[in-house]
Amino acid sequence: MLTTITDKNTNSECQELLKTKLSESLKSSLFTTIGFPGGSWQTEVIYNSKIWYNSYNLDEKGKSKRYWNGFGLSRGIGGNKSLNIAVEINVPFSGIDRKVSGFFAREENSGEVFLMHRGKVGGGRKGIGKSAFINWAEIDLIEIREGGKKSSAIKIANLNGNNVAKEIAAFVTKVSRFKEYITADAVNVVEMLSLEELYARAKESAGKKLEVTSKSVYVRDANIAEIAKRKAKGKCQLCRQKAPFKDKFGKPYLETHHIDWLSSGGADTIENTVALCPNCHRKMHSLSLTEDVGILRERAKI
Repeated sequence: MLTTITDKNTNSECQELLKTKLSESLKSSLFTTIGFPGGSWQTEVIYNSKIWYNSYNLDEKGKSKRYWNGFGLSRGIGGNKSLNIAVEINVPFSGIDRKVSGFFAREENSGEVFLMHRGKVGGGRKGIGKSAFINWAEIDLIEIREGGKKSSAIKIANLNGNNVAKEIAAFVTKVSRFKEYITADAVNVVEMLSLEELYARAKESAGKKLEVTSKSVYVRDANIAEIAKRKAKGKCQLCRQKAPFKDKFGKPYLETHHIDWLSSGGADTIENTVALCPNCHRKMHSLSLTEDVGILRERAKI
């Protein structure tokens, strides 16, 4: 079990450890401009091929006293444009401040210290916040003990390990891609729902007659398609190989397939829908081998 660190001195030590670990991996530095909606400022950042980092102590009167840890992607660094902040992982000087996104936590058994995040990532878009990001990025929340109560948060990096920069870069990349996604023209709302919400919505539409827009085009339930992809966890449910590529938002590319084809009277249901790589999808429509059909029926039940 992880426990939130609230002691001022210990938090200060953890912040220094974070900066030390990052400086060991982010070996390049640049004096540049960091921009954000409210303005910009010039400062030095450290970076590698993945991310850049900057920090300072924010101790303004009347506001949360916290360590400011700003991160962004390194693409385009060194040009004339200011750097965009992908995510702030700020940590309070002491105590518990749930309005601040980050905090440090200690594993009770091993004593290892972790950089954590509360998941409040919305990109400034109204109505889009923590749950949307958690569901879209398919992140597992870790149970923590905080102020005598149990809560949950995202475990970002083990500060006692050797992959701090790599682990933080993975999180920063997910946040950046999520923000790109929610500002795109074709946002698919179902991708930001929890599995429970998807199942509930699919249950509501169960038994409804499929809308046919032309002789061979059916309007499928987007909730059912998303459930199939979530269950597949990035792997084709036939060949069991990883998706052949990721889309521009970093999501594994798989296609949904109805085991019993809709054109042959098959139902648009969870039990009849799987996620396949493009190659296996074509294989099923070209050959539809009995053995493969049987495999998919079993895997659709899981």
